[in-house]
Amino acid sequence: MSDQLTDLDPAPAPGPEVEQGRVRRWRRSLLQALVIVLVFAAVGAAAGWLWNHLYDAPRGIAYQKRWLGLDEKDYRDQFSGTALYAIIGGIAALVLGTALSYVLDRDELLTLAAVAVGAGAAAWLMYVVGVHLGNPDPDVVARTAADRTPIPGDLRLARWTVGLVWPAGGVLGCALVFFLTSKRSTAPS
Repeated sequence: MSDQLTDLDPAPAPGPEVEQGRVRRWRRSLLQALVIVLVFAAVGAAAGWLWNHLYDAPRGIAYQKRWLGLDEKDYRDQFSGTALYAIIGGIAALVLGTALSYVLDRDELLTLAAVAVGAGAAAWLMYVVGVHLGNPDPDVVARTAADRTPIPGDLRLARWTVGLVWPAGGVLGCALVFFLTSKRSTAPS
């Protein structure tokens, strides 16, 4: 018995099968992370189309080489684009974060990181696609237009921080899944 306590031979190195298993597990985890990022990006682009489609651009005219809204309602409509972005992005991010975290949960920390990165990409893509599909900047158009020429307003965000609704919603959905569900057995080994 005492010779077992003083035996200093190191444990045998893991065989090639163990290393291949680790590599396979990491590949699957990274593939799932990539899927999460790509799904978020695709939905972000689709949300940009939806944002542009649902937005009612304010009406305005060119006057002395500047764009002017026609009434108070038209100035309020500029802010409705920001609210619409937040609603569409927040709901999409929460749903995606919840669903993808539940289905693709091989490695929780990697899943959380992928949700955050994917949601950031979705926020950017929603903005880029929505603005690209929308009307051009009315101030730029008004510089070359004759006075009283009707010019619709453009789609824009009041502040860039509204884009944080995507990562916040995605991470919240991810957290809900991780804290409220348990797919792993808790039986003692």
